[in-house]
Amino acid sequence: MPLNTAFCISQAMNRVNPATTNREELLQSCALHGLITVQNVEQIIGGKASSQPFSKAQKTLLLQQYRAGSQQPEALVARLGDLDGNVCAYAEALADVRLFSGQIAVRHRH
Repeated sequence: MPLNTAFCISQAMNRVNPATTNREELLQSCALHGLITVQNVEQIIGGKASSQPFSKAQKTLLLQQYRAGSQQPEALVARLGDLDGNVCAYAEALADVRLFSGQIAVRHRH
């Protein structure tokens, strides 16, 4: 196998416990950002992916949902912990929401 992104990610995943639930999510995130293909995900996990490929969140769509009242700032904060490869879009949308509406009280988990 040539030394490419898919090979490097495959080698790294060999060091991760196959029973780890976040393993496939990490691979799906890599596919979302074009680092590997969905076929690479299936090759690395050794079978069919158990979840659908992730879709890329768009900051502009998240902001439209916020302005329409269907997306709450707290929901954006909650999504920051998701492992779906979209944390940047959530963080950027949240920053813009803060500009629109002033400070948002966010409670940090301890």
